[in-house]
Amino acid sequence: MSRYEVEKEKRNVNILFATYTYENWMGYAFLIVEKDGKLFEVHAEHCSCYGLEGQFTLEETNIKAIEHYINNGNLFTGYKDELIEFIKEYKELENEKINLWRSGWNAK
Repeated sequence: MSRYEVEKEKRNVNILFATYTYENWMGYAFLIVEKDGKLFEVHAEHCSCYGLEGQFTLEETNIKAIEHYINNGNLFTGYKDELIEFIKEYKELENEKINLWRSGWNAK
């Protein structure tokens, strides 16, 4: 991916969840972002020799997939509780949006 493509991919991204863990000269970043109405995740890691540069790649995802990772793997061990809380809040907001839309639609 060229630098231009990366910069273009970063535009109009809303960061919804971000975490960074660091241990034994290794770091790991995980983000959930929203772009164009879709959810994406970003994974990046580094060691003492290399940084996070060049690793901003959007991977399309959804809440069900992230819940599956939580329930069936060990990917989010350092911040699992925070991610579960984020998902709970995200679902509540999505339900509020749907209810607002429905109430406006039914009012017409």
